[in-house]
Amino acid sequence: MTYSKKLFNTVCNDVFPLAEKKYPGKVQFIFRQHIQPWHPSSTLVHEAGLAVLKLAPAAFYPFSAALFAKQTEYFDVNAVHEARNQTYERLSKIAGSVGVDEGAFLKMLWVDDKPSQDGSLNVSLAKDLGGSGLSSLMSHSCLDWQWGYG
Repeated sequence: MTYSKKLFNTVCNDVFPLAEKKYPGKVQFIFRQHIQPWHPSSTLVHEAGLAVLKLAPAAFYPFSAALFAKQTEYFDVNAVHEARNQTYERLSKIAGSVGVDEGAFLKMLWVDDKPSQDGSLNVSLAKDLGGSGLSSLMSHSCLDWQWGYG
Protein backbone atom coordinates (compact mmCIF):
# COMPACT_ATOMS: atom_id res chain seq x y z
CA MET A 1 0.00 0.00 0.00
CA THR A 2 2.96 2.31 0.44
CA TYR A 3 3.45 2.58 -3.32
CA SER A 4 -0.27 3.05 -3.82
CA LYS A 5 -0.19 5.98 -1.41
CA LYS A 6 2.75 7.60 -3.21
CA LEU A 7 1.08 7.16 -6.58
CA PHE A 8 -2.30 8.43 -5.34
CA ASN A 9 -0.74 11.52 -3.77
CA THR A 10 1.44 12.26 -6.79
CA VAL A 11 -1.45 11.96 -9.24
CA CYS A 12 -3.90 13.93 -7.05
CA ASN A 13 -1.53 16.65 -5.88
CA ASP A 14 0.83 17.09 -8.83
CA VAL A 15 -0.14 15.37 -12.08
CA PHE A 16 -3.91 15.87 -12.21
CA PRO A 17 -3.86 19.60 -11.30
CA LEU A 18 -1.24 20.31 -13.98
CA ALA A 19 -3.06 18.27 -16.61
CA GLU A 20 -6.39 19.87 -15.69
CA LYS A 21 -4.82 23.32 -16.01
CA LYS A 22 -3.44 22.54 -19.43
CA TYR A 23 -6.46 20.53 -20.66
CA PRO A 24 -9.47 21.79 -18.66
CA GLY A 25 -12.30 19.28 -18.45
CA LYS A 26 -10.50 16.78 -20.68
CA VAL A 27 -8.54 14.81 -18.10
CA GLN A 28 -9.95 11.85 -16.24
CA PHE A 29 -8.38 10.19 -13.21
CA ILE A 30 -9.17 6.47 -12.99
CA PHE A 31 -8.78 4.97 -9.54
CA ARG A 32 -8.43 1.19 -9.61
CA GLN A 33 -9.05 -0.65 -6.37
CA HIS A 34 -6.99 -3.81 -5.98
CA ILE A 35 -7.80 -5.95 -2.98
CA GLN A 36 -4.81 -7.74 -1.55
CA PRO A 37 -6.49 -10.78 0.05
CA TRP A 38 -3.26 -11.88 1.75
CA HIS A 39 -3.71 -8.79 3.96
CA PRO A 40 -6.97 -9.40 5.87
CA SER A 41 -7.71 -5.73 6.49
CA SER A 42 -7.36 -4.99 2.78
CA THR A 43 -10.81 -6.43 2.21
CA LEU A 44 -12.24 -4.29 5.02
CA VAL A 45 -10.76 -1.01 3.81
CA HIS A 46 -11.98 -1.71 0.27
CA GLU A 47 -15.46 -2.44 1.63
CA ALA A 48 -15.25 0.89 3.41
CA GLY A 49 -14.42 2.62 0.14
CA LEU A 50 -17.44 1.02 -1.51
CA ALA A 51 -19.66 2.09 1.40
CA VAL A 52 -18.44 5.69 1.03
CA LEU A 53 -19.04 5.53 -2.70
CA LYS A 54 -22.60 4.32 -2.10
CA LEU A 55 -23.42 6.82 0.65
CA ALA A 56 -21.60 9.94 -0.52
CA PRO A 57 -19.91 9.57 -3.93
CA ALA A 58 -18.31 13.03 -3.76
CA ALA A 59 -16.50 11.95 -0.57
CA PHE A 60 -14.79 8.95 -2.19
CA TYR A 61 -11.53 10.71 -3.12
CA PRO A 62 -11.29 12.67 0.14
CA PHE A 63 -11.96 9.40 2.02
CA SER A 64 -9.27 7.63 0.01
CA ALA A 65 -6.78 10.42 0.75
CA ALA A 66 -7.64 10.34 4.48
CA LEU A 67 -7.33 6.56 4.53
CA PHE A 68 -3.95 6.66 2.79
CA ALA A 69 -2.82 9.19 5.42
CA LYS A 70 -3.63 6.62 8.13
CA GLN A 71 -2.84 3.49 6.14
CA THR A 72 -0.27 2.05 8.54
CA GLU A 73 -2.97 1.83 11.22
CA TYR A 74 -4.58 -0.85 9.04
CA PHE A 75 -1.44 -2.84 8.23
CA ASP A 76 -1.34 -6.46 9.43
CA VAL A 77 0.61 -5.95 12.67
CA ASN A 78 -1.64 -3.08 13.73
CA ALA A 79 -4.95 -4.82 13.03
CA VAL A 80 -4.20 -8.47 13.81
CA HIS A 81 -5.92 -8.50 17.22
CA GLU A 82 -8.90 -6.43 16.15
CA ALA A 83 -12.34 -7.85 15.36
CA ARG A 84 -13.87 -6.95 11.99
CA ASN A 85 -16.50 -4.62 13.45
CA GLN A 86 -13.82 -2.81 15.46
CA THR A 87 -12.00 -2.07 12.22
CA TYR A 88 -15.25 -0.80 10.71
CA GLU A 89 -15.72 1.48 13.72
CA ARG A 90 -12.27 3.00 13.18
CA LEU A 91 -12.95 3.37 9.46
CA SER A 92 -16.25 5.09 10.25
CA LYS A 93 -14.31 7.88 11.97
CA ILE A 94 -12.31 8.46 8.79
CA ALA A 95 -15.52 8.44 6.75
CA GLY A 96 -17.09 10.89 9.20
CA SER A 97 -14.09 13.20 8.89
CA VAL A 98 -14.91 13.71 5.18
CA GLY A 99 -18.64 14.25 5.68
CA VAL A 100 -20.04 10.72 5.48
CA ASP A 101 -22.75 9.81 7.99
CA GLU A 102 -20.92 7.49 10.41
CA GLY A 103 -24.12 5.73 11.50
CA ALA A 104 -25.18 4.93 7.94
CA PHE A 105 -21.64 3.83 7.14
CA LEU A 106 -21.54 1.43 10.08
CA LYS A 107 -25.03 0.13 9.36
CA MET A 108 -23.95 -0.74 5.84
CA LEU A 109 -20.83 -2.62 6.94
CA TRP A 110 -21.69 -4.00 10.38
CA VAL A 111 -21.71 -7.78 10.72
CA ASP A 112 -24.22 -8.93 13.33
CA ASP A 113 -23.62 -12.03 15.44
CA LYS A 114 -27.11 -13.36 14.71
CA PRO A 115 -28.68 -14.63 11.47
CA SER A 116 -30.45 -12.03 9.36
CA GLN A 117 -34.25 -11.95 9.18
CA ASP A 118 -34.21 -14.31 6.22
CA GLY A 119 -31.94 -16.74 8.10
CA SER A 120 -28.77 -15.87 6.20
CA LEU A 121 -25.58 -16.54 8.13
CA ASN A 122 -23.25 -14.77 5.72
CA VAL A 123 -23.70 -11.07 5.13
CA SER A 124 -21.91 -8.71 2.81
CA LEU A 125 -21.92 -5.23 1.44
CA ALA A 126 -22.86 -6.75 -1.93
CA LYS A 127 -26.50 -6.96 -0.77
CA ASP A 128 -26.62 -3.18 -0.32
CA LEU A 129 -24.93 -2.63 -3.66
CA GLY A 130 -27.26 -4.88 -5.60
CA GLY A 131 -24.71 -7.67 -5.86
CA SER A 132 -22.16 -5.48 -7.61
CA GLY A 133 -19.95 -4.56 -4.70
CA LEU A 134 -16.92 -6.30 -3.31
CA SER A 135 -17.56 -9.43 -5.34
CA SER A 136 -17.03 -7.37 -8.51
CA LEU A 137 -13.70 -6.14 -7.22
CA MET A 138 -12.63 -9.65 -6.37
CA SER A 139 -13.80 -11.29 -9.60
CA HIS A 140 -12.49 -8.61 -11.94
CA SER A 141 -9.43 -7.61 -9.91
CA CYS A 142 -10.20 -3.96 -10.53
CA LEU A 143 -13.08 -1.62 -10.97
CA ASP A 144 -12.78 1.85 -12.41
CA TRP A 145 -14.25 4.76 -10.49
CA GLN A 146 -14.00 7.71 -12.83
CA TRP A 147 -14.28 11.26 -11.58
CA GLY A 148 -12.28 14.38 -11.76
CA TYR A 149 -10.48 15.13 -8.52
CA GLY A 150 -10.41 18.66 -7.39
